[in-house]
Amino acid sequence: MKKTILIALTLSAFIFACKEDSKEDIKPTDNSGCDTTFVPSYASKVQPILNDFCVGCHSSNNATAGIALDNYNSSKNNSTKLIPAITHPTGLPNNKKMPPGGKLKECDIVTIQRWVNSGFPE
Repeated sequence: MKKTILIALTLSAFIFACKEDSKEDIKPTDNSGCDTTFVPSYASKVQPILNDFCVGCHSSNNATAGIALDNYNSSKNNSTKLIPAITHPTGLPNNKKMPPGGKLKECDIVTIQRWVNSGFPE
């Protein structure tokens, strides 16, 4: 009898532990404290991220790979290269993934994507 109960409890544990998560159940793990409901402007949100992580190599004076990200117009004009570089899609060569040696925080990536998708507010 004890063996039957033990088997039933073990099977129950497996059944209830294995479930498929819905999209609503899956939460980004690196977005704590990140407000993604606002429309970011270049000056207040995007420029500080680019200054911290990109402008060292991608300024007008030192435009590595011909990409400058140190002002509004250059950042807007290079957004089609910027988004893949910071999101690291499958198949993108490692030398195109930015910043070198890592990835931006998910919150910073979402902020830049929202800026682009919102029409590049200044």
